[in-house]
Amino acid sequence: MGRSPRRDYLDGVIMAGPASIGRPEAMILYGGLQISYDRHEETLKVLAPNSIFLDQDTGVPTLYDMAMLGLLWATSAGWLHAFALVGTAGIKATTFQPYAESWFRNVVASEQSDQLAVNIDRGEYPDTFGSSLGLNATGLALLTRASREAGIDANMFSAIQALAEQRVAEGRSADGFPSLIEAIKRSSIQGSEENTSVMNDDFISS
Repeated sequence: MGRSPRRDYLDGVIMAGPASIGRPEAMILYGGLQISYDRHEETLKVLAPNSIFLDQDTGVPTLYDMAMLGLLWATSAGWLHAFALVGTAGIKATTFQPYAESWFRNVVASEQSDQLAVNIDRGEYPDTFGSSLGLNATGLALLTRASREAGIDANMFSAIQALAEQRVAEGRSADGFPSLIEAIKRSSIQGSEENTSVMNDDFISS
């Protein structure tokens, strides 16, 4: 981040599979000089009609790319874990899928996501669903234990559980689940500091 574009330089990330290029749903996100994008916008939209110029900082499209890939992998892993869990009882994925699909559409990917983004920008995490962070921390502990007892991996959810319990210990039990973001951001800062410390130690020892 913070990189200024070179003269006439335009960078971008392709948020589409090869087969989608040229189709209406294809998305390419650009960063660099606005004038360069404007000059070639008509051609760029042939490749991806959903082409978007984000920022003069060429690192911004990459940041969007990583964020959306994280969303993809976390969501996909959640689906796979769900199929694996019910599979331990001999339930086929095709049998479970309609229930998971309904739950996902009506609860996970509900229209509340717009308000969620607003609340995050404000740093406000009300419990609007009657499902507090404390309640979710308890549920995560149960899911982690159930997964382990069923013989499947629980590391993904034990990590989320640890973050939730951290916020509960800080007195945020009554918050909504999105309060978890504060623990996620803090973990990122701590991880960056630890990496910097290791790099400095390596430099000194060398």
